[in-house]
Amino acid sequence: CGFQQGLFWIVNPDDYEAVLDEWLEQTDIPDNDIYHVFARNAFGDLFLWGEETGERYKITAAYGWIIQYEGNTREDGDFSIKCFFGGSSVRSHDLEDEHGKLMFNRCIKKFGALADNEMFGFEPSLMLGGESLLSNINKVNIHVHLSILAQLGQIEVLDDDGLVGKAFS
Repeated sequence: CGFQQGLFWIVNPDDYEAVLDEWLEQTDIPDNDIYHVFARNAFGDLFLWGEETGERYKITAAYGWIIQYEGNTREDGDFSIKCFFGGSSVRSHDLEDEHGKLMFNRCIKKFGALADNEMFGFEPSLMLGGESLLSNINKVNIHVHLSILAQLGQIEVLDDDGLVGKAFS
């Protein structure tokens, strides 16, 4: 189920199981819990739900990052999911270009709305030194693109301190 012309999607976890396995197999994350993709955005971010730890990880595919959150107990799961959906903003699912300008609406103007199997992907990948520019974005098959990004093998698991380090490096 997509919203805002494809900016945000609630997804069937089974449809993302293979690509999630590709991303997680390079980390120790699968040993911690059993994770499922429950949502994604137009730029390939995948939101994961752990059966025991709730919303603990987000894959930020464009950068090759897996963002680690504190997670929560099974008892707090309802509250956590309410906060996720109630606290999400349109801006939180958009990306900025090299000049600090939001990209989603410009991508829609250039390529049109996204179908359920599409995303906006950078070519060349930001993981390989590509620049965050509209001219480097294409409408791509989400499963193929995320699989290719996972195979690049440069995935980093980052907590809050790691994210701060990336922001100021």
